[in-house]
This record gives sequence, structure tokens and C-alpha cells, in this order.
Amino acid sequence: MKRKKRVWLFHLVGFILGIGILVVLIQQAGFERFFNIIRRGRPLWLAAAVFVYTLSWLFRTWRLERLVAHGGLLIKMTTLFKLYISSFSLNIILPAKLGDLAAMAYLKMHGLKIGRSAAVILQTRILDMLALIVLSMPALFFFFHVKESPPYWILVSIALALLAILVFFGLVIFDRKKVLFRLLEKLGHKWGNRFFLLVVEKLNDAYGAYHKIIKDGKLLRVSILFSLLIWLSDGLTCLAVSLSLGCRVPLSPVILAVSLGNIGKSIPVTPGGLGVYEGIVSAVLVLSGVNFHMAVAIAVADHLLKKILNLAVGIPVTAVLGMNVKEMIGMFGGKKNREGPVK
Repeated sequence: MKRKKRVWLFHLVGFILGIGILVVLIQQAGFERFFNIIRRGRPLWLAAAVFVYTLSWLFRTWRLERLVAHGGLLIKMTTLFKLYISSFSLNIILPAKLGDLAAMAYLKMHGLKIGRSAAVILQTRILDMLALIVLSMPALFFFFHVKESPPYWILVSIALALLAILVFFGLVIFDRKKVLFRLLEKLGHKWGNRFFLLVVEKLNDAYGAYHKIIKDGKLLRVSILFSLLIWLSDGLTCLAVSLSLGCRVPLSPVILAVSLGNIGKSIPVTPGGLGVYEGIVSAVLVLSGVNFHMAVAIAVADHLLKKILNLAVGIPVTAVLGMNVKEMIGMFGGKKNREGPVK
């Protein structure tokens, strides 16, 4: 119980921190100036932003459908969309990335083994990071041409993200005999810890399933293409938001800003990257020549639009799916899985 309270406390502290960052950003931009810019938003461009962001969800669902179908399971696109956007909304609201756990549980309830479910969700996260790095590279050349060199923190951010991807793939590729998991299994038997052994067993299943996913070259190419389309759409959404606020920004810095903002969000400092995303996006836009007050307005409006859309659809869908957190966790503890789709 104490552990549960501690998790929620950290979540609350993170939320307060995120709000604090937002307040400081808006205060520095000037509250009156900020809200004047937001009020001048053009409905037509906002509608375009909503449309483009909707396309990103279409690409997300197609990618998930391909990854799930690789395991021999066919699930309707509408069903996959529901469980996916539900998991996104839960990640915004709940601590400890429980939305990802929910996505795995939803897939298990539709017949996908838990190891493969974990591998599928992990692969979506890896593909997202890879796509963000790939998209940020051409955009980075913008700074090389316009400035003497890109800011050091941008280079470090991209380098660290790339290093994390390379280390992960290197571990997966070179540890095909699962030496690491055999070692963990021995430790579990030595300690006599059943829970630890259960966790190792589930991770081992996910590891094997992940190997099968990345060995399929065609699936990998299609998944990478969809991932690039997802984050290109995300960047174009931000561009449409900037146009709605009356600011014309070149595409390359917008793509770089959105890419770096989402890379920054991968570190769970605040719920849903609240404040972190806005701070990074604002900083990159300012470096590209956008006024600070306008950069903050674009960053806040862009993130707010995406979060509102995710929550507006995700929360009602989650209520319809009817899965509670306790039930989710129970599904990973070896309890009998209830059959059939989520109702």
C-alpha cells in the first residue's frame, strides 16, 4: 500500500512540476500576449491540424495491425484503434506508463500471448524513437546551413537517443542464445523468489517474440515506413497549429522541434511530457528565428490539441472497454485469461 501511495505521490509531484514549467514559460512570454495569440487562432487551420493528427492515428493503427498480424492473429482495425488510443489516454492520466501495460492486457484479451503482446508494444516504442531520430537528421542540416553549428544540447539529445537504440538492438542481435535470461533464471532459483522467476519467464517469452518480429525484413520495412508517416504527420500538425496562430515557420525546424520534444518526453519526468515538450519545442523554434512569445504559444497549443484529442476519444473508449488497473496487473501474474474480445 505504501508503495502504491509513493507511486501516486511521484506522479502528482511530476504533474505539479509540469504545470510549474508551463506557468513559467507563459509568464516569461507574457500572459496577456500569450492569450491574445491563442484567441487569434484561425479555425480553418486548426481543423487542418485535427485532420492531419487524425491521419497519424490511422498510421499508428495500421502499424499495430501489421505487428499483431505477424503473430497470426487478425484483429479489426477499429478494435485496435480503440485499445491503442485507450492506452495513450491512460498513459496521460496514470503513473508508471500503465497505459502500455493496458495495451498488452487488451491484446492478450483478444488472443495474443502476453510475451508477443509485450514485444509488439516494445517494438512500437522502439520504432517511434527510431523514426524521430531519422526525421530529426535532415532537419538538423537546417542549423548547419543557417548557423555555424547546431546547439550542443540538440546534438547530445539526438546522440543519446541513437546510442540507446544501438545498444538495445546490439543486445537483442548478439544475445540470441539468451545468456542474460539464463543468468537471471539461475539467480531466481538461487534466491527462491517465485515472483522474480515469473517476471524472468514473461520477459523471456517477450524476448523470443521480439526476435521473430525483427527477423522479418518486410515487416520491419513497413513498420519503419508507418513510423515515419506517424511522426511526419505529428510535425505537420504542429505546422498547421503555427499557421493557425499566424506564424509561418519553415517545415525543417518544426520537424526538429517536434522530434526533440518527443524524444525528451520519453524520459518520464512529468506525466505525458507536460511542460518538458513545450519547453523543448519552444527552444528549437526560438533558435529558428521565431519570437519567444509566439514559440511558447505554438508549443502549448500543439501539445494541448493533441492531448485533448487523445483524452476526448481515449477516456470514453476506456470506459467502454471496462478494464481496471487491478484486473490488468492480475493478467500478468499467471491468472487465467478470460476468453473473447473486450466488451
